[in-house]
Amino acid sequence: MCGLVGWWDRAASPGETREWLARSLGLLRHRGPDAEGVWMDGPSGFALGHRRLSILDLSAAGTQPMASEDGTLRIVHNGEIYNYREIRRRLEGRARFRTATDTEVILRLYEEKGVDCTADLEGMFAFAICDAARGRLLLVRDRPGIKPLFYCQDGGRFAFASEVKALLALPWVSRELDPIAVAQYVTYGYVPAPRTVFASIRKLPPAHRLLLDNGGITLEPYWTLRIEPDARARSETEWADALDEALGRAVAGQLVSDVPLGALLSGGLDSSLIVALMSGSAGGRIRTFSIGFRGMGYYDERRYARAVAQRFGTDHHEFEVEPRAAEDLSRILWHFDEPFADSSAIALYYLSRLTRSHVTVALSGTGGDDLFGGYRRYASHPLARMVGSLPAWASRWGSALAERLPGSRQSRWGESVLLLRRLAAVGHLSPDESYCRLMALGDPSSLTDLLQHPVSLDDVGVLGRFLARSSSPDPVSRRLFADFHTYLPDDLLAKEDRMTMAFGLEGRVPLLDETLIELAARLPVALKVRGLTTKYLLKKVAERYLPAGIVHRRKHGFAVPVSEWLRGPLRGLGEEVLLAGGSGWFRRPAVAELWRAHQQGADRSALLYALLVFEMWHRDRGASGGG
Repeated sequence: MCGLVGWWDRAASPGETREWLARSLGLLRHRGPDAEGVWMDGPSGFALGHRRLSILDLSAAGTQPMASEDGTLRIVHNGEIYNYREIRRRLEGRARFRTATDTEVILRLYEEKGVDCTADLEGMFAFAICDAARGRLLLVRDRPGIKPLFYCQDGGRFAFASEVKALLALPWVSRELDPIAVAQYVTYGYVPAPRTVFASIRKLPPAHRLLLDNGGITLEPYWTLRIEPDARARSETEWADALDEALGRAVAGQLVSDVPLGALLSGGLDSSLIVALMSGSAGGRIRTFSIGFRGMGYYDERRYARAVAQRFGTDHHEFEVEPRAAEDLSRILWHFDEPFADSSAIALYYLSRLTRSHVTVALSGTGGDDLFGGYRRYASHPLARMVGSLPAWASRWGSALAERLPGSRQSRWGESVLLLRRLAAVGHLSPDESYCRLMALGDPSSLTDLLQHPVSLDDVGVLGRFLARSSSPDPVSRRLFADFHTYLPDDLLAKEDRMTMAFGLEGRVPLLDETLIELAARLPVALKVRGLTTKYLLKKVAERYLPAGIVHRRKHGFAVPVSEWLRGPLRGLGEEVLLAGGSGWFRRPAVAELWRAHQQGADRSALLYALLVFEMWHRDRGASGGG
């Protein structure tokens, strides 16, 4: 993995260009600690910079920016192309290769196919190809959005980078915040693409390419997800065999590395299945890594990870840490560059730091829930409709009872109570409306009341727009489609990239292999969610490798006890940041009421944590545009 930057500015002097490249690349050193390279072309105004984390071809030949043989093209690339050897074999009769890198394969493929080279690439990638003589720049991001890419434009100037902080190093990039993005963040806990929290900076959406030339900017998708179940008659066993084969190929294809490699093992279904498949493909003993927090009880899953490690004889490393959320949260947010309220980032931060001391590459199980229907919200709508169909008096009584019962994420009973509360709140809504409510940190209409700068619900309703774009009438397929375009890239994959790259650890996600994405899109819905059983077919395949106690145990998630921390270790910080000060973006009486309710036993942790994160980030980053 690597960090890349670039810009186009004909008015900039060579000295200004060198100064910006040095400053921005310094901010990306954690992404590529092994080498740095720059290229500038004064007449055209183009400049490229790269920080390298060496994974394939560790020689100096792999240094970037990399030039084409005739010197007309330059490329900077972040990620891995898993089918690069196959593409190279196809091209070798027509092109001469000077390195063993996948980066050169992209460049050669572009020389032959132009922007259509994206159709052939399989992997995780974000890259830029500059054709200075023609005044053209191409930016590309992989299909699911595993690797990030940000850009900004101001008149005749354009810049891009792997992380926002590198763009903020430019003097002409504004730090003013986008009120719509802030409202979206408060609604979902992250900012969905294409926005960032900064009004001047955009995310390149997954599966998109951006072409910059004298005619301006052209932004277009090069691939579209279509969740359309295969109409051909295939038995459950045939589907399971096809999935089993595709899983094996995906994992084997991502074991290519010239540096030490391992796996993040939580003991859940997805990461355990990855380890099982690695054990059949890897040439030696697998290294696995898990983490537990001292004194966290219900949140500690190390016993499950230990059982999987013992079953497959891995070289298992188990870490126990004492969380210092108040001390470490500022550093974690520095890596995200914008507010990010998925609290499991804290756990992944610690795990990545400890894993990097042993390996440079780590596979994880991210993506299994999003392709194969693993979240309870995919199976919840029938239950919600049942609750919603109760007589009004019964519905009111049930809702009141659910509010009085002690809800907590520290036990199965407490989690069930929290789920019942959410189902009672959405039972009267349509499938699409209930999904939007379930994915929000609260009622969207009340969330916007928190803001000093009110915005319309239409501006906040990102998920609704993706639901409307889905071609499927089935609620589960529509939710999968929306999650693939929002929650997966902008929450899960953003978290995976920033927390692993914080320590120069390359995180790989084999469950998001292109073949698996296409296969999952063709699966009948009943093989994803059957009744209250989620990930039905994936579990059937996993039964071939794993004990039932791992395959069918209750989904837990990579959680930390934020609700309890806000009444304990984070209480002082919360009172200082949320009640005593503030950025001016939120109505203080509304925030104080949320805090009071949480301290008295109600669970308002998701929204309060999002507000706490925003205020800490705003304070630390010196953003402007407050209320």
